[in-house]
Amino acid sequence: MATYNYDFVNDNFRDEVIRKTKQDCLVDTPLKANCYQNAYVFPFKEGQRGEVVTADGITLASDFKEKTSIDKFDTTNLQHGKKAIFVGSLWIYIWGHCFTDHFNKAWFVLTDECKRLQEEGTELVFISCTTNVPKYIQLIFHYAGIDLDKVRMITEPTIFEELYVPENCYFHTPDKWHRFYTKEYLPLLENIRKNVIEEAERDGTFPVYEKIYLTRTQGKFGSLWKDLGEKAIEDAFAKEGYTVIAPEKHTVAQQFWMMMNCKQLVATDGSICHASCFCKPHTQVTVLCKANFLVEHQIVSNQIANLNVTYVSVHHSFFVDKKHPWHGPYLLCITDNLERYLGHKIPHAPYFLTKNFVKYLIRKLYVSTFGNAEWINNIVRKQLKKK
Repeated sequence: MATYNYDFVNDNFRDEVIRKTKQDCLVDTPLKANCYQNAYVFPFKEGQRGEVVTADGITLASDFKEKTSIDKFDTTNLQHGKKAIFVGSLWIYIWGHCFTDHFNKAWFVLTDECKRLQEEGTELVFISCTTNVPKYIQLIFHYAGIDLDKVRMITEPTIFEELYVPENCYFHTPDKWHRFYTKEYLPLLENIRKNVIEEAERDGTFPVYEKIYLTRTQGKFGSLWKDLGEKAIEDAFAKEGYTVIAPEKHTVAQQFWMMMNCKQLVATDGSICHASCFCKPHTQVTVLCKANFLVEHQIVSNQIANLNVTYVSVHHSFFVDKKHPWHGPYLLCITDNLERYLGHKIPHAPYFLTKNFVKYLIRKLYVSTFGNAEWINNIVRKQLKKK
């Protein structure tokens, strides 16, 4: 099991952190693939989320089965298929989701039952939020033992005479929003580990660092000014001897390899940290809280790898979306908790006298006035570049 240090989280948040991290994420229930007659697979398209729907109107692509109506989906140019296995809905392309949520049905591809069905002529199918699957997604699935080039992407509504839909090996519940996994999830990670090690040994030049700080400051992520202030925290850890790594500047295999071989890892709570599931047991992992909110995917990663985890609150994110806190916005700062964690004072201006605090206020006014539409964000970004 993972171990936790809660000494450096905000006092008004500590009880929630303790409660959530004490949750056992492993569900010991054998999974199966259920066969549905005359089931529909609907692709993603403008105004329509991709979905699997049974003949009697039950949705199956996500974690929650819901009653719906075929009439709610566009059946124009409806195709007919015979036998297929639905292996997943790639509903968003964000790093940490690609080996967590996106693997929820992929476990079945590794089973003897799936191989037998394929030998009998059953095809593998999936749906994607875009018709062009990013290369790094393809590589992650490849390392896991699944060649997406051999899995048909459904781009037109299709009804199958028989559709096998595996139960989910990685899922969350609608009531408490906890994440869970089953033992069927683990072979996918083990395949990644094995294949990455083999590639690293063949290459011979993959980097290894004992102390790593994973940064989000060198790329463009999320909405305009969603994350502010990380650079000061990054600099503080760099002075402590951590090597600052921008993951997007390394190959997929190198990213996993660095996780497998570091002894100390620091990252903000979120997608960037989820690959810690590939760390060795008892690796020292410091998760920096960007708000009084925990990302449940990370709790799963902590438990799978049996990490020694310390959560540290490094924010004054008082404008964070209360209903959807994963949307931010976040104001990261040098805090008393961080100074206590590092064991010394860090020279810095009060957060309310920094440029990032001014940006944080402007963003609040901006989003309150114009909303968070991406087309508006893009216009603002272009104007900022001109200055």
